[in-house]
Amino acid sequence: MPADLLFEIGCEEIPAKMLARALVELPGLVESRLAAARITHPAGVRVLGTPRRLAVIVKQLADRQPDLHDEIVGPPASAAFAADGSLTRAGQGFAAKNGVEPSALVKREVAGKKGLYVVATRSVVGLATRGLLSELLTDVARSIAWPKSQRWGWGEAAFVRPVQWLVALLGGEVVPLRWAGITGGRHSRGHRFLANRPIEIASADDYVDALRAAHVVVDPLVRRDLVSAELVRLER
Repeated sequence: MPADLLFEIGCEEIPAKMLARALVELPGLVESRLAAARITHPAGVRVLGTPRRLAVIVKQLADRQPDLHDEIVGPPASAAFAADGSLTRAGQGFAAKNGVEPSALVKREVAGKKGLYVVATRSVVGLATRGLLSELLTDVARSIAWPKSQRWGWGEAAFVRPVQWLVALLGGEVVPLRWAGITGGRHSRGHRFLANRPIEIASADDYVDALRAAHVVVDPLVRRDLVSAELVRLER
């Protein structure tokens, strides 16, 4: 059944302008990776962040890819089949390239083309979403376009600042994930002065409230409104 996804990257402090750019870029990155992986979700991508974290929440992520059934048009039948009905090298190459058995190739008229063409019907069983997320999420993390990035320690990963923790949850379960020398789990961190300790996150639904209890307002819009309200109060 569908489940909510939470992915948080915790790091050393991100400069304000770079953080603002990343918050704008992240939804498109996540949407494009999910679309490429054929993982559907009915709602949009919610992006949250503070100077020490970037987080993504995707509601109602499908539990698996839909099965894929498609037809691939190949070369003209005259080029794919010899006079005796056997496959030519062109026909064999077309079958191998598309992962279908030669016996599955058929001759068919194709709209907009003259004569018969070879057509392959391909069926691919959808994979479980959970097994696709490790690579997908690390790809998202690697693909954020920072004006400047760093490498640290002995690792190959590059990011705007050294990564300190990763949270990756699908529903209430941890997504197996390792990137930048860090293993993903369910522990974020609280405010660095008021609650600088691991904060356990049960699920995406728990994330905002769990961090608020640890003195972190992770939604930038809520944080802006709180600052504005405090300024108004001080002016009175």
